[in-house]
Amino acid sequence: MAESNLYIDLDESEWATHGFGKTIREVISSSLMTQDFKSLQKLGVFYIYQLINSEGSEMITWKQMKVLKNMLSKGKKAKWFQSLENILLVDSLKRDLQEEW
Repeated sequence: MAESNLYIDLDESEWATHGFGKTIREVISSSLMTQDFKSLQKLGVFYIYQLINSEGSEMITWKQMKVLKNMLSKGKKAKWFQSLENILLVDSLKRDLQEEW
């Protein structure tokens, strides 16, 4: 087998996530499991702001997030999403955020 002098330089900045504010991991890290990290990675959701409407007043629903990510909205709500709802929302029906968020 011929030997090649191939060198691949992996720039860490190309693999980093870019966003602002608190990450989901910072808010609920103690309750996250391996499958939760895989789910978040698959959805491309890493920051709290990604789950808040453009006015910054309400958290989007699980179904809205799935539609935004071009995924089927069938199935159970993820446990990590439920945990965030419990932390972030004043009222789960109205979807209003607590003031600190």
